[in-house]
Amino acid sequence: MRAPLLLALSLLLTAIACNSEVPVAPGEGEGEGEGEGEGEGEGEGEGEGEGEGEGEGEGEGEGEGEGEGEGEGEGEGEGEGEGEPPVGDCVVDADCDTGEVCTAVRNGTVLERRCATAIGDGDLGQQCTAGADCPTGLCAGNAPGLCSAFCDSNDDCALNQVCAVQDVIVGGRQFQARTCAAASLPQLTCDLDADCTARGQTCSDIVTINNRLTPVCGHPPSGAGALNDSCNGAAVENPRQCASGFCDDAQDGRCVSLCETDADCGGGLICTASWLGNLEGRWCAEPCTDMEGCGFDAGDIDSRVCKRRCDLVDQRFELACTPPVGTKNLNDVLAVSTRACTLNSQCLTGEVCANSFCAEGATFCRSGFSVTTGGVSYCSQPCVVDNDCTTGMTCTFDSRSTCGGGAEDAFTYCRRQ
Repeated sequence: MRAPLLLALSLLLTAIACNSEVPVAPGEGEGEGEGEGEGEGEGEGEGEGEGEGEGEGEGEGEGEGEGEGEGEGEGEGEGEGEGEPPVGDCVVDADCDTGEVCTAVRNGTVLERRCATAIGDGDLGQQCTAGADCPTGLCAGNAPGLCSAFCDSNDDCALNQVCAVQDVIVGGRQFQARTCAAASLPQLTCDLDADCTARGQTCSDIVTINNRLTPVCGHPPSGAGALNDSCNGAAVENPRQCASGFCDDAQDGRCVSLCETDADCGGGLICTASWLGNLEGRWCAEPCTDMEGCGFDAGDIDSRVCKRRCDLVDQRFELACTPPVGTKNLNDVLAVSTRACTLNSQCLTGEVCANSFCAEGATFCRSGFSVTTGGVSYCSQPCVVDNDCTTGMTCTFDSRSTCGGGAEDAFTYCRRQ
């Protein structure tokens, strides 16, 4: 009787094993898994796994107990995560109709991708403080962030950008989404856009190097303004208005560009020194011979002036239309302080050390130019004829001016009689 009893017991244990359930354990996300296993043992066993599964196995043993083993099956589990990935009807702008972009929209706790008209007027890759600044509504990364776009792979992003998981805030809630991020590139100084072409960039950014404003390669600007077109709102870097990315004044400016020769400028412009003393490079500018040639209006404090620039490459002074430098007008006297000095560095910003005392310098004049007659310094300006000056002044020729060690320059300016 022992053999039939053992056979019956073996069949009973096999039936129990075939119908047993694997305990459900919490998991992260959703997943499916398959596995095969065999187990033997007496006593009680423990097992861990994700999801729910069914398994088949063979085991031998005596007594009461459950065997350990893994079986074939599929299971689903729910756990804690950082939010569901964005859903919607687009990934890139090409998925949308003409005139639409793939924008970010918050729907409760879900970030959605929806085709719509551009939200902000910023350019992708430009700095932003909120999603409203960007066409896609995505201002990604730490503040200040960069205007970004959704992506699935690096192929969805522009040159020198990568597709990466970044923090984005949409509708007041923080999400994580795969968006285009700026790739890490070494800083590259430049003199022309051609210096940056291989990187898919243009010479359109400014950084400070050794206390000098220095042009470097950056993201191509979105502005449409051609050279010498009007611009305002942002001085030096102005990627939203100027195709070059640069504007020479925040009030009544002109779009300007870097250059090496006059041929790089065209349109009657010249390549000369910058309009700022601490800005590196040569820049395209509108030439002039007197203030009237720049549309100067004495009653307009923002009116452009004809300023003398010292071009160290050509080693000569050149006259070009420039934003006003100071606030004092033609023939205004420059004040002398009671502060003794031996060096300009001992004086306040814009002052010069003259006759052992700190005095207002040429930067206090709207023209950025001054002269001294009879021990008195006053504001002057370029001229062609006496009528370009004010009462009591004449247009005088000066052959003593030099620039960069070059030959003496012919230069005429307004001087007190």
